[in-house]
Amino acid sequence: MIQITMSFAGLYKNPIVFLYYIVLAVLALGANPFAGETSAPVDLLGTAAGFDANISEENVRHPQRSDILDALLPQWKEYKTLLRQGDPALWNPYSAGGRIGITDVTRSVFTPSFLLFALLKADWLGFYFACLSKLVIAGFGFYLFAKRHMPTAAALFGGTLYALCGFHCAWFYWPQVSASIFIPWLFWALSLWDSGDCRRWFFPATVLSTVLLITGGFPTVSIYGLYAAGLWLLLEFCLSDNKRDAGRKLICAAFAIICGALITAPLLFGLLDVLRDTDISYRHGGTNLTFPKDLRLFVGTDSIDIGKTFYLGPLAACLAALALIVPWIPGNKTEKYKIPVIASFLIALCSLVIAFGLMPHDWIRHIPFIGKNPWNRLVVLIDFAASLLAALGFAQLLIWARKIAAIWWRRGAFLVLVGLFCSQAVSQIDVFHSFNNVAEKENFYPQTEAISLIKHTISPFQSVVADNSYLVSGTLGYYGLPEWFAHDFMNADGKNLLRQIVDNPYRSPTAASFLRQDIDFASPLFSQLGIRYFLVRRLSENDTVLRTWAGKQDFSSPPLPEASIRQAFLSDEDLVVSGIHLKVAPLPEKNTLAGSRIRLRLYDQDMNLLGQGVAPLDSINGRNYVLADFAEDVRIPAGIHWLEVLFDGAAGQQLKLHLARAPRQGDALRINGQERNASLVVRYFQDPPQLSHQKYRIWNGFKEPISVIENRHCPGGAYFVPTLTSQDWREDEIKTVREKAHDLRLEYAGGQAGFLVLPMRRFPGWSAYVNGAAVTVSEYLGFLPAIPVSGQAHVRYVYRPQNFAVGLFLTCCGVFVTLAACFVPRPAPPHGGRRKQGRKFPRKR
Repeated sequence: MIQITMSFAGLYKNPIVFLYYIVLAVLALGANPFAGETSAPVDLLGTAAGFDANISEENVRHPQRSDILDALLPQWKEYKTLLRQGDPALWNPYSAGGRIGITDVTRSVFTPSFLLFALLKADWLGFYFACLSKLVIAGFGFYLFAKRHMPTAAALFGGTLYALCGFHCAWFYWPQVSASIFIPWLFWALSLWDSGDCRRWFFPATVLSTVLLITGGFPTVSIYGLYAAGLWLLLEFCLSDNKRDAGRKLICAAFAIICGALITAPLLFGLLDVLRDTDISYRHGGTNLTFPKDLRLFVGTDSIDIGKTFYLGPLAACLAALALIVPWIPGNKTEKYKIPVIASFLIALCSLVIAFGLMPHDWIRHIPFIGKNPWNRLVVLIDFAASLLAALGFAQLLIWARKIAAIWWRRGAFLVLVGLFCSQAVSQIDVFHSFNNVAEKENFYPQTEAISLIKHTISPFQSVVADNSYLVSGTLGYYGLPEWFAHDFMNADGKNLLRQIVDNPYRSPTAASFLRQDIDFASPLFSQLGIRYFLVRRLSENDTVLRTWAGKQDFSSPPLPEASIRQAFLSDEDLVVSGIHLKVAPLPEKNTLAGSRIRLRLYDQDMNLLGQGVAPLDSINGRNYVLADFAEDVRIPAGIHWLEVLFDGAAGQQLKLHLARAPRQGDALRINGQERNASLVVRYFQDPPQLSHQKYRIWNGFKEPISVIENRHCPGGAYFVPTLTSQDWREDEIKTVREKAHDLRLEYAGGQAGFLVLPMRRFPGWSAYVNGAAVTVSEYLGFLPAIPVSGQAHVRYVYRPQNFAVGLFLTCCGVFVTLAACFVPRPAPPHGGRRKQGRKFPRKR
């Protein structure tokens, strides 16, 4: 193997390498922006009824991408809008009653990706370049680090491996990757110490790479990178012949990392604010990886589970094994590369032990910043270390090929290596394409008639509730429509309040998705929360539960699609059915059926088809019910009728139905043609729900199968209550002057003492001033901010993040120390003078 040094100026002497990674990223994304294409998981929008009529048909590439559509992109869009308007974007009013803005490090705002997204006016184009930048940064950063230990071709190979590793393919759109792409940059910065002409850049480069690693947006992955760097530095110290110089490097690196953390102090304080206001008791760590069974996923692609993907391929595995073996072959010089080999092996080994849960789990849970999070995400370090080992193995093949005496055999060997390089890149691009989609710009959050109606009429502080017709709650935030159920962290009080208006809304600790039948339209809380509009599946005049079939002795059916299931029901009267609520058996933990669906067919007694409906399975609610809508109302004559259940899913997917003892004589279930004394658990509906026309107004007739329900008694902003327990409110004496999202002004013209309630989330950092004097903010309904007033008043409600001033002071300190460190003389390398650049292996004569 070869060690090649590279000066800091080399960063500017590698335009061809940089161009290579741009080309690689373009090929991996597979989208042509000149033809109006981008890379985004908007194919999932086509599975939702609210978008289906406005989006061109696309096959769902991978179902586990909804977080990007209902959380990341809506918030990016809002930050972009606020910043372009000159607002500092300290507060986002559209997500879950309002949330912390750009000072929340988990939103990846201070990243090159968001910068490109914000600079370009067209969101679809900005997101394309945001995605492109991730792959280029990951590959080029790894190349710069690897170039200090191996030839250019091998470093290029290693950068390709890491940029398109399985972890990046699976988590590509998430903040996890926005952080992991800077891990090799931290290692590159630390390696500058070992070159005399670069040592003066060691401290600022380490500080900057630490800042970028932390602001990537996923603190746990940032910690992974810092732990790995610390292990590398400790190993260097232990194996160094010059303990004094190695000790200086260790101390300077630790100091630089601390300075980097100081610079990001406002963001870290913002993270603490979020954690203080969030119920995270559900986080206890764990892994879904099984040893040794899932080790095959390193070289195989048979898993589509995001948490189980860390593919690098058979070639990379063989090259990594070669790198571990060759240094110990007698006659090979090992001094130059023993640290990269040993350190990479130890990083991979430690990561594997934790990621697969091979040590006592109670021990793992005590590891700071790691134990309470999913351990399987540590596979990113396995990919990083294995990429470096594989690149070292490729470097060894280059040495052996160069030693071949016969020129034609030598050229043939190099051609074989080029072929291996290309085949590796192609295999990783294929894996990338299996997870990430190419989308038309017209499908990037298309405008719909129902959404357009609401956008032109909704007022500040008013919000919407959308059923699963819009995928997962929060998606409408992209259009500037606030949603209380948006995908976000929320404390227990907030969740308990929202559960009073929607039955079992949360399908995960942070995401909500529910059916329209789960919404309690009789609740008075809709007005008190400022919820003005509901977007639900299309309604008509009367939606009542016509019939419920459910018994006792619950059990599960054989799995679909292998089993054939038909149910006979006896009805005493004619029925007009608009939809069917069908209960499925509980799904295994971590299982996903997103993208698959159930088809229901209704037949009369003579097996004549009456109608059929479709139930998307990405909308299963907390009670395991799915709703199948019929295109038109189905008329069922009195007597026996049949219900057939069909399952459309990907290869290998299975679904079981919830069964009960048949409650009525004449009901019969046939499974594979054999009669069983059992029944499917179903409810027949007729649209729409009975809504009081005095309180609600309903709009139909949209292109999409959606109805918009307006709450006629929703306040237009802040409202007044005489006491914190009062259910009576009024708004006629309040004028809301909303200047900025984080700075609100109100005028109260009434003479009665009481409280001004803002239908938004009570969050640490907000302060209230009445006629210029600070007052203590109370809570209404245990969650909404209530500002006390004793008569006519001018009220200001302003958000100043807690410890923000302290954070800015620490940032200034970190920047000052970093700049000062640039002028501090550095000790010379152990051998004195500058190392010469150039190749360290003999050329063939």
